[in-house]
Amino acid sequence: MQNNLWWDKISDILIVVVGILIALGLDSWYDDRKEAKLEQQYLSTFLEDISADIENLKVDREFADEQHNGLLALLRLIEERDTSKLDSMLSYANQLGSFREFSPHNSVYRSLVQSGHFNILKDYSLKENLGRLHLDAYETVAIVEDVYIDFYMNLLGFQMKHFNFLTGAVSMKEDYFGLEFTNMIFGLQSATQQKLHKYDKAVERAIEVKEHLLRVKNGNKA
Repeated sequence: MQNNLWWDKISDILIVVVGILIALGLDSWYDDRKEAKLEQQYLSTFLEDISADIENLKVDREFADEQHNGLLALLRLIEERDTSKLDSMLSYANQLGSFREFSPHNSVYRSLVQSGHFNILKDYSLKENLGRLHLDAYETVAIVEDVYIDFYMNLLGFQMKHFNFLTGAVSMKEDYFGLEFTNMIFGLQSATQQKLHKYDKAVERAIEVKEHLLRVKNGNKA
């Protein structure tokens, strides 16, 4: 009789333990499923963001390419030293103040990193590639764009001394064929070349990350 009582107590304890283990297992399964669903949502958002970034980078690159062609044309006119073509030179120079700045879709990336939830992404190499894209490729684009702006601000100072933007009148026309103006245009041409190169590298890196995202999203991490 006493043995039966002990067995009943042990059975009750086992039932409670098994129930707890099952509950913990269900909680773990539910949490894993919830995290997997959330990861898929983030992967989809990253895909949308990077796809938009690629298109914007291509537009910015096309704009910079047109600007670079204008700078080359301006340098040829400077070399000709023909004052009758000054109006064409001024037209090219005035267009240099129009420029685009790449603005990446990085709010989700920044939010995950700053909140410490970046580990929701299980693929370590994907996290590394996303980091390189945002902290290397995109940041480098921002740097060369800032360099261009710095060069342009120097040109703007020169223009304000020599060109009346209201009347179109030009003073000291010979200065537009001088060393100072020529060096500023060479600086802008060099900065634009750097922009073209960094846009190409950023697009290349973004496409690689997009392909990586697609593999992970589809369950193929290879």
